[in-house]
Amino acid sequence: MKKLINKTNVAPVSAAYPYGDVKDDTGSGNGTPANRDLFADGMQFFEKLMAESGIVANGLPDNATNGFQLYEAFRKLSRPYSVYSARVGFSGGAFNIIVFEDSITGIVWSKNSTGTFYATKTGAFVTNKTFVINNDTDSSGSDFRSGKVSDNVIAITSYSGGTLTDSPMTEGCWIEIRIYD
Repeated sequence: MKKLINKTNVAPVSAAYPYGDVKDDTGSGNGTPANRDLFADGMQFFEKLMAESGIVANGLPDNATNGFQLYEAFRKLSRPYSVYSARVGFSGGAFNIIVFEDSITGIVWSKNSTGTFYATKTGAFVTNKTFVINNDTDSSGSDFRSGKVSDNVIAITSYSGGTLTDSPMTEGCWIEIRIYD
């Protein structure tokens, strides 16, 4: 790839444009020419990005109305899943949840029974595309287990001495849910 600053008639490096910038031509040939030298690498990159992602171009400009296909292609290739990562605690009848990342959005937590807590989102946890992991124990040595109950529910179970109990959840269970594309 040829650096932008090394191409014909570009604006110099500045604080706002650390790689240089293209310049409009006022009609006297003083602007950056719209030629292969300027655009080939970028166009090849975007074509390859779309091809590798498997997204079929819709023939419309990328924007909020038509969709941001180039962004979606990049997201799909750089992280082919949506993720929910959090520390889920339960104490005194209330949840204490610290969410670190949430690209799934809309997960609702509830207590199902003693030591059993549900993360619910209708139709989100697709079979063979959902991966769940959690910390096995907390500092007291209590155990946590998690897994998919249905396409709508992920469960965390909390044990102390082999018995279901709410008490380990006062410190909280770290959980990550991934839904692959």
